[in-house]
Amino acid sequence: MHPPNPSVSQQDVAGLAYRFWEEAGRPDGRDQEFWFLAEQQLNALTKATGSTVATDKRPAQARVRRKRHD
Repeated sequence: MHPPNPSVSQQDVAGLAYRFWEEAGRPDGRDQEFWFLAEQQLNALTKATGSTVATDKRPAQARVRRKRHD
């Protein structure tokens, strides 16, 4: 387990983990998997950029622009 990165907030981790969970089809019992994946990705991004990383916390469906078919 990695020590907490003070540049990455729990809110950022939770938002990204939620996004991963939704994109995986909302499976049961995989919360820790998505949490650790989110932590790893945010820590890597923060290390690479040297700054705090903010995530888009909207549900995946809200981030996708849908094409209108008339």
